[in-house]
Order: sequence, then structure tokens, then C-alpha cells
Amino acid sequence: MKDIFKIFLAVASGLMLFASCAKDDVTPLGTSITANPGNLSFEGQSASSQTITVLSDGDWVVVTPEWITVTPNYGTGNQTVTISVNDNLDTDGTLAAERSDSVSFCVSNVTSVVKILQNGDPNKKPAEIKKITIKEFCELPDGSDFYEITGSISNIVNTKYGNFDVTDATGTVYIYGLLDSKGDGAGNNVFTTLGLQEGDVITLRGPKKTYGSTIEMVNGWYVSHVPSLISATPTAVDMPVEGGDFSIALVYKGDDLTIKIDDASMSWLKMGTIKPDGDTTRITFSCTANNSTPRKATVSFTSTKKGNSSTVVTTVEQQGELALTPIKEIIDNGNTETKYYIEGTVVATYNRGVLVNDGTGYILYYKGSDAGFAIGDKISVIGKVSKYAGFYQFSNTAEVEKTGNDSSFKQPGATILDAAAMDAYLTAPYVKYVSYVGTLAISGNYYNVAIEGANTAVGSISYPATGDVSADLNGKKVTVTGYSIGVSSSKFVNTMLVSIKEYQEITSYDKISDVLAAEDTDKEFNVKATVVATYNRGALVNDGTGYILYYKGSDAGFAIGDIITLSGKVSKYAGLYQFTSTAVSAKVDTDASFKQPVVTTLNAAAMDAYLTAPYVKYVSYVGTLTISGNYYNVAIEGANTAVGSISYPATGDVSADLNGKKVMVTGYSIGVSSSKYVNTMLVSIVAQ
Repeated sequence: MKDIFKIFLAVASGLMLFASCAKDDVTPLGTSITANPGNLSFEGQSASSQTITVLSDGDWVVVTPEWITVTPNYGTGNQTVTISVNDNLDTDGTLAAERSDSVSFCVSNVTSVVKILQNGDPNKKPAEIKKITIKEFCELPDGSDFYEITGSISNIVNTKYGNFDVTDATGTVYIYGLLDSKGDGAGNNVFTTLGLQEGDVITLRGPKKTYGSTIEMVNGWYVSHVPSLISATPTAVDMPVEGGDFSIALVYKGDDLTIKIDDASMSWLKMGTIKPDGDTTRITFSCTANNSTPRKATVSFTSTKKGNSSTVVTTVEQQGELALTPIKEIIDNGNTETKYYIEGTVVATYNRGVLVNDGTGYILYYKGSDAGFAIGDKISVIGKVSKYAGFYQFSNTAEVEKTGNDSSFKQPGATILDAAAMDAYLTAPYVKYVSYVGTLAISGNYYNVAIEGANTAVGSISYPATGDVSADLNGKKVTVTGYSIGVSSSKFVNTMLVSIKEYQEITSYDKISDVLAAEDTDKEFNVKATVVATYNRGALVNDGTGYILYYKGSDAGFAIGDIITLSGKVSKYAGLYQFTSTAVSAKVDTDASFKQPVVTTLNAAAMDAYLTAPYVKYVSYVGTLTISGNYYNVAIEGANTAVGSISYPATGDVSADLNGKKVMVTGYSIGVSSSKYVNTMLVSIVAQ
């Protein structure tokens, strides 16, 4: 029972530290420890256990990797300890490469380390896995190399597949899938089998991936964990607009308890009473009424013992009088008297404000001067809207705040406007990422672009920032790319500039077959082709001579049948060449008569053969679909190795009702990943 509490730090800091001791706590903490011998070597399989001697003047505990067992793993004073190891096997059952790690014997802040070496197959190279902080992990480029991280478990989303956050002192990363120490057990409750809980300190190994704006370790291999010294119930609290009180029950095994409310939330979230109740400590909190936007606080609880510490976090979310409104709803309602609250990403800027998109639509924040934001910034806007040049906008009376930055933001593919499209825009304006060509005339603060062949329309670059338009371009033919934001004086197509450059006419395009044959990643290519398939990372195009992927990293904004141009360098991935997100893309036309080619059916043998000789082709295959988070894999009956993989399907393209069912997948084969997955850009999927 925790029966003595003392507050050591000022409540005003948001940090409260309590010490507790039980009446029967009489064993002194150790101050010294030695474990001998300091090095042990084991056979790769069926290795005999070995013993060491631990010399200490008090209590001690053991920290060990998952493949090493120490008995006992805690104790007091001098003891003989037995160390054993698991068989050192690869996932195929053969002897793995030599491996090594260490066992730590800890008292207070003193540690004695025993190094463990286990023999392996001398023909296999030991994995070289670097141990890094989570901040360092998040800054890595996406790839397949494994790295090791250690941190506390929080925000447990799914225990069957193992989806949760891991946090250390430098940052947080999302774990998307947990495997056991042999790399097995995907979707088989590894998290629960290992007895993991919120607050446990876990060590994982895996690759870094980015999904949208979320940085992930995908299918992390479990290494070890230290059970948490503390648990909190509940870990998430939802409070109404009017505020009120709530309580959190804590069970902690450490010698002290630290409570921290994040600094930004201390003005509205306060700690109240602390009441011991057996082994549970109940703490009450209160939050004030919220007459603004929804808000969120974090309360962390930390307990320490013998040099180890554990932290758990409870999140508190409170609704606000102002609910988050989709931009599309604001535009559809057309209500200029209602106060709205939006959140979105800045997609373009000019010397009067910014254009914001939330995934449902675009809206302008017109400040009347530079708003101080950059493309990719995430902002919140609160205020009423008005209508100008045919579109709704927030004015300079709105409350605007930067909430973050989307470092992965990329512009969509630009729609090319010719003379006819520019004239048509005058009577049916829209907000869209566009590109047009004309002759630039600079006159004071006016930057107008004469469009050859247009009856009325004139391009107008609206309030560009200083330096965005070079005076050297005056009088020259230019390509303007940016967002169309309405019409003024019945003839000007107002454009929020993203880029402007002197026009360079492309008189001929490269054949895709020539691009593929060149195998040149340093040369700039220009292709014009038809979109034959799309997914949530780009589009596949064909010009009659071959296929090439445009990997944008997000939805490219094109549809099957669109005729587009791509300009840029290519790279090789999954055995095939592709244009990357640095390529310039634009829609130039639509092929209304486009039809998919005759499909090639792949049986089990053909799927296996594909792994060693990949190609791009319109194919179909049959198998059993398994959906696991963002992964859509298709088990092929009779295949030795090959597994179908539907690559990044758009939302709604694959119904959850098909999970576990036999299906026919039709689409384009676009390469191999992890030596077994036949990556497929989906066109259709039907139950069999």
C-alpha cells in the first residue's frame, strides 16, 4: 500500500512528484554489483546452459534480450545465476548468422554487463543493425534496411496486428504491425502473447516507411521489453463542451510518482484530489468550459524504481462550441453569418494571403498582406466568410494559427488550360491547380498574361510575392502554373502563382520504350501518354510503345483515360523504371474511347515465375484476400512463393467485406517487393 505522499515541485509548473513507501520496505537498494564471467559463448543449437556469479550489496534486476533467458532475473545480494539461449535459427529453420548481445545486471544507477555470443552459420553475414533514437529513425529516408529503436508503448490501436505508438525522449513513431523475434506472427496477436501493455519499454527492429503524413515502422521485429512500473485507467477521456470533473486510477510499483500536464493545457485543465485506495491511487481532474474549438491535453504519469522508469499517458479531448467544418460544406451552404472553424494545408501563397485545402475543397484566407505561412504548413482558421470573384473566403478578421507542417505535401498534377479552356473559365470559374502559356506583361503591380487564340480571357498573376516573378520575363512567352482563384473584370483569370518560367516548347516526346531501353537515371525525359490505371501513389501510363509508372507518392489527381505529359528523370524500383514525385505532370486531354487491353491470366506457376522476371502487363489472378491495415495481400493456391499484393488502392476500391474471401484481381503488374509480392495496380476486384 502506498501510504506516504509528499509534493516536491510547484504545482504551477504542471509537474508534481510524489514519493511513497510501504511500511515493510526494509531491503536496502544495492549500490554495487559485479557479474562474472563477463563473456559467455554458446553453440547455435541445443546449447547447454551456463552459470555466472552475481556479487551485490542489495537488490538487483536483469535486463535481457528476448532470445536470452536469465534465471532468476532479479534477486538480493550474492547469487548464482543460470543463463540459457534459444536456438539461433532463420525463419526457414536453418542455422542463422552468428549473433551477439548483452545481459545487464542493475542496481540503482550501476550496471554490470555480461556479453553473450552465439555461434551461427559462418557463411551467413550477421545483420548489422544500428541502434538509433526515434528522432533519427523518423529522419531516415524510406527503405528496407532495419534499425533498432527503444521507447515506451502508448496509444494502442490494435493488439491483433500490433499497431501502437513508441515514444522516447526525442520523438514518437507509429508501429504498423508487430512480429515476434523470428519475424513471424503477422496478425496473430503477438502483442497479446508477449503480454505487452501501455507504458512497457519495448525494443524493436524494422524499416522506416511513410504512409501519407504518418511515419511508421512497418512489421517491427520484437527484440525485448521491460514491463511498465505503472498503469492508468482510462488512457483516453472525452469531455463535453461545458467541462467538468473526471478521475484517473493509477497502479504503480515504483518508489515515486510524477504527474505532468502539458504546458499548453494548464490554463484549462487542473488537478484536484489525490486519494489512495488500497493498491490504487485515484486522482481527480477538472476542465473548464470550452467556448472555442476542440482541444486536447496530455497527462503523463511516471514511476521509477532502481534506475528504471515507466511512463503512461492519458489523453483528454474536449469538444468545443465551434465544430470542425469541412470546406466543401462551407462552400455548399453559402452562409456568411455563421462562424466557421476549419483545419487544412496551405497549397499556395501570395502577397495577400494563402489558399487552403482540407481534402474536401479549397478556400482562400485573404489577409490583405503576406500571411506569413509557407506551402505545406498546416493551419486552423476561425471566422466568418464572404464572397469575392465568385468564391467564398475568410477575411483578415479571422483567427489563424499554424498547427504543424506536412513535409510530404506535393502539388497535384496540373490541368493545362488552352485558349478555349481559358475563355470557358470566365463563365464557370473553379479553384484548381492549372497551367497555361502566354506572353507576360508587367505594369506596376499588374502581371497579365496574353493567351494566344483566346477571345476574351487573360491570365492574371494575383499579387505575387516579391521576387516570385523576374522582371527579365516581361514581354516573354511564359508557362504559368498555380491555382485558378476566380474572375475579375469579366476577363482576368486570377491565378495564385506556384511557378513561372520562360516557355520552352516541346516539339517531340520520348517514346516510353526508348526511356526504358536507355536505363539512364541522369537524363531528363518528356513523355506524352494515356493513364491506364491509378492508385493512391500515382498512375501508370502507356503511349503505345510501353508502360511506365508515375510514382507521385500521393493521389496524382488523374483518371483512367486522361492523356498527360511527364517531364523529369526516372529511377528504378522493384525491378522497373518510373518517374518520381519530382517529375512535372499535366493533363492535356482525355481519350474518351480508351479501353483496357486483353487480360493475361496468371496461374500459380506464372505468379512464381514473375518474381524473377517482372514485367508491366494487364493481368488477372485468383486467390484469397487478406486485409491487414493498409496491406491487401492475395494468397495464391499452389504457388510456392508468390503472393499477390494490391498496391495502395484508393479509398473504397476494395470492400472490407471481401476480407478472407476468394477473389479475382484484375489490374497491372508493376514489380516485385520483398522477393515474393507481385505488386498490382488495381483496376477491379470481384468475389469468386
